[in-house]
Amino acid sequence: MNSADKKLASQPFSAAALATILQQFPAVRAWHVALSGGADSVALLHALATIPRETIAPIYAVHINHGLQSEASQWDNFCTRLCADHDIPLTTLKVSIEREQGESLEMAARRVRYAAFSDCLQEREALLTAHHQNDQAETLLLNLLNGAGVTGLAAMQPCRDFSAGYLIRPLLAFTHQQLMDYLEGEKISWVEDPSNQDAVFDRNFLRNEIIPNLESRWPAAVKCIARSARNQREQVSLNRELAEQDLAKASDFCCGGILLRRFQVLSLERQKLLLRHWLGTNPPLINPSEEQLQTILNELIAAAEDAQPQLKLAGTVIRRFDD
Repeated sequence: MNSADKKLASQPFSAAALATILQQFPAVRAWHVALSGGADSVALLHALATIPRETIAPIYAVHINHGLQSEASQWDNFCTRLCADHDIPLTTLKVSIEREQGESLEMAARRVRYAAFSDCLQEREALLTAHHQNDQAETLLLNLLNGAGVTGLAAMQPCRDFSAGYLIRPLLAFTHQQLMDYLEGEKISWVEDPSNQDAVFDRNFLRNEIIPNLESRWPAAVKCIARSARNQREQVSLNRELAEQDLAKASDFCCGGILLRRFQVLSLERQKLLLRHWLGTNPPLINPSEEQLQTILNELIAAAEDAQPQLKLAGTVIRRFDD
């Protein structure tokens, strides 16, 4: 968060504040608002619709019907009316949730939802989501409890490449309460998802049980956790720069591999950093676990000189050849 963001975050959420924030992101051909009908996405849509249309890219909305709640059709109707009131074209997509092995319902719904969003974007268009500062704190805590590294603790990026365009989260500087104050001040209604109170979902448990307790002891807990995420993003950026420098020196440009003799002069920490970067930037974009990295180092890198071991990872075969 730069100094301008800090100033905005200390003020009430408004259409003017949103317009200022959007200027910090890449120029796009269209904005597609992820509209659930809940308070946060309604605040985002309303504020965006209030910005003079001639000053911003065309606005569209996308509503995903997961079919998981009996009220789903009512939410469809609410979003239809809301968008009609603001002259915003709405696309409603009904999806089916099928869990993959080891996948929670939350994870499956998110995967299917973003796949649907991806299909809506054309080149240089952006999906806008209403994730805010509280969501950022929850994401960092969830990742922390799952043993995440620096990238996971950086939580959600304000802007990243997505489909043919971008995924942009313009509300990360604002709290949920600031968005609620905006809705109440503008006398805007929204829908409530009863599943948000179900503590069986990890995020709900953090939101409704853990974070309120943290804030009762440390009132600035959410703000400070979100600041930690921003600090971690800076470290992620530095790590990427270092890994790119090491990869440039160690790359075998003939086959796209890594020259072992140049790789082995690096410290163990930089070796891991380089491997993560190499695997994460080459198709199929593998994000290896700590255990998988250690397996690569032990079974491939440290193998005997006359050996040519190989390891299968996420459907990709990683081999060691004579170097």
